[in-house]
Amino acid sequence: MVVLAPEAPPPVAAPRRGLLRRPSLLVALTVLLVAVPDAQHATGVRLASVTAADLGAVLLVGAVGLSVLGGRDLGPLRDKMLIGPVAMLVAAIVSTWWSTDPVLSLVAVSRYAEIFCLVPVAVLLAVRDRTDVAIVLGALVVLGAGEGALGVFQSATGTGAGYQGQTIRAIGTFGVTDVLAMATVVSCAQLVLLGVALRSGSRRRVWAAVGVLALTLPLLLSLSRGALLATIVAAGVMVLSTGLLRALGVGLVLAAVLVLGLSVTGGLDQTVVQRVASIGDSAAQPDSSVQDRYNLWSTAISIWHVSPVTGVGIKQFPAYRDSHAPLGLSSGSELQTATSYERGELLSPHNEYLLLLSEQGVIGLGSYLLFVLVLVARHLSMLGDRPRGDVRDVLRLVSLGWLVWYAVHLSYGDLSGGTAVMYSVLLGLMLRSAQTGRLPLAPAEHEGHRGEQHAQRDARGDVDHRVG
Repeated sequence: MVVLAPEAPPPVAAPRRGLLRRPSLLVALTVLLVAVPDAQHATGVRLASVTAADLGAVLLVGAVGLSVLGGRDLGPLRDKMLIGPVAMLVAAIVSTWWSTDPVLSLVAVSRYAEIFCLVPVAVLLAVRDRTDVAIVLGALVVLGAGEGALGVFQSATGTGAGYQGQTIRAIGTFGVTDVLAMATVVSCAQLVLLGVALRSGSRRRVWAAVGVLALTLPLLLSLSRGALLATIVAAGVMVLSTGLLRALGVGLVLAAVLVLGLSVTGGLDQTVVQRVASIGDSAAQPDSSVQDRYNLWSTAISIWHVSPVTGVGIKQFPAYRDSHAPLGLSSGSELQTATSYERGELLSPHNEYLLLLSEQGVIGLGSYLLFVLVLVARHLSMLGDRPRGDVRDVLRLVSLGWLVWYAVHLSYGDLSGGTAVMYSVLLGLMLRSAQTGRLPLAPAEHEGHRGEQHAQRDARGDVDHRVG
């Protein structure tokens, strides 16, 4: 009797080591570097501003570039949705051609390419499996939790930014030049935890819900009315997308949490309660900060009339501001801490849409809105998909929340500093999320190895059975 030996399994290529094998670690590092404060601490126009998060982004783009040269699959780049970032970059270049200060605008274009093209594409290619998604989402939660804890400490000890003569405004590590940054990272982390609470198993759901509740306190102490409003709207959309009955229950819980948070902070100081209550008065009886914002918006629209199609050029808003501003506009913003006081120049209209319109004209704003609307449409089209029971469901839901949050946030703020790099990472995750229906995320790497081992074991068993 002749016994045939089983065929040897095909050789398996040795896995790549280090960061090239798991570039999502560099994505997480870039997210965490957002917390490193800007050492330059300038309050006026600068030719360039490089933060620690920018350096992390450079490492990420470089590592992904090397992995592409090593044979990484470029399938995610074949999606027509990526025409949006390219169109935005083209619009920025066209605007620079007509800029009154082409050198300053050209430097700004490189930053524009980083935020809207290079980093999102690098994240899209770096996030390949469920482990990658978990790593990056975890980094966002760690960033938000750390900044939130520091913000609560600052508010309690009077070491935050100044507000109405008191240094109680929670700002985290970002400093007085970027008082909205802490609220931004806390809100994004809160939406991640809310997504986990809505789409994960019971044990994770409980801990995620506790995290959502805990981050409500630093969000309130940031005294950012816009961030609070954006978070409420985004959370509402996320909850509604999971079903009406669940939305009703979760909505009641979130309302109770908000009331409880206001009660706790109001017991310490009435400033938070008054700040939140002033949201309803912003239209009828705006305070000085809201009135300044309205004046900046009218200034941006007036600047847009100078060059409606291509705008006046990136970074050119400050150069045109004074000649187009109404008489009631303040000369600058007050930047106060427990040990210092200075005035910062008004560098933008505090509205990203109007900033794009004034500096890049219709082509700049139109290309951005088109890109965002395509992302929103893709995510809305996937709401009816059957849940997969893994982190992909969380990523889809959280991405929808981020889209809604930034849609609201950018109507009263703009992209700047390290949080702009974080936004570019979120764009990459949203692009990846929008492709999970047509290009499913691969299972975690260890799951793939386990499946391969099972397949080889089954093959050996089948051969032994035939031989016996």
